[in-house]
Parts: sequence; C-alpha cells; structure tokens
Amino acid sequence: MSSQFQVFSQIDFHHPFHNLSSKNGLPSSEVYMVRQDSKGITWICSDGGVTKYDGHLLKSFTTLDGLTDNVVFDFYEDYKGRIW
Repeated sequence: MSSQFQVFSQIDFHHPFHNLSSKNGLPSSEVYMVRQDSKGITWICSDGGVTKYDGHLLKSFTTLDGLTDNVVFDFYEDYKGRIW
C-alpha cells in the first residue's frame, strides 16, 4: 500500500516575518497558542496573559486588565467577533 500527496507552497514576500519575544514586548516566552481572528489581529496566549498583535504593536492583557488568570491556553471568537 502506498500513498501520495502533493504539498503546495506559496511564499508571499510582501508580508515580512517578525520574531516576537520577551525582548520586544511579549510578557512571556512560554506561548501556548497563536491564532488570528476574523479581523486579522493575531492573539498570543501565554503564561503571561494574552497579547494582541496588529502587525505593528503588541498590547498585553493580564489579571490587572480583568483576566481571571494570567495563564491562558486558548481563546474563542464568537459570531459577533468578540474574543473570549
């Protein structure tokens, strides 16, 4: 028995890659989930809270901003575009 599949890859050089770390704004290097919402905002879940990245700026949210815990493993976007 054999299986075959093709992998197609397209590199878009119009969108540069950025290395995000605790040196340039992430609250922690222990990242559990990185996901993009329907508006194109990247959300980073870590043991330092949740960080919002719009492609230019990082904004972190912690228990000081209303989170129940700083350890966040995942998020959910509802049908109205709200992040939970």
